[in-house]
Amino acid sequence: MSEPTTFELHRERVPALADLGTVVELREIPYGRVKRAMSAAPEGMVGEALLGASLFVDDAPIGFDAVLDLPGRYSSGIAEALARCLEIHGLRRGNDRDPAAPAQDESPPGEA
Repeated sequence: MSEPTTFELHRERVPALADLGTVVELREIPYGRVKRAMSAAPEGMVGEALLGASLFVDDAPIGFDAVLDLPGRYSSGIAEALARCLEIHGLRRGNDRDPAAPAQDESPPGEA
């Protein structure tokens, strides 16, 4: 019987949120945890749910509720971390539309 394949998961520091703890980092999480976090999210909060599962402060994920409870002064840092979180999980590349954002009418101007 062959050994199971293992993968190294990506980690990176989050300078914009560094004062939340000694070590603040985004961690890529396995697909099953991504799926569970996203499926448990309230409507319109999929990105924040994934961020809560992927943002680790002092070696522990902060969780969905903690993301929402951060003071407003962290809004810019949260936005940066959210965009990067989606990228490291393969849900957004560069200028791709955010999969957590509501669908928009993509009809050409004047053809609505």
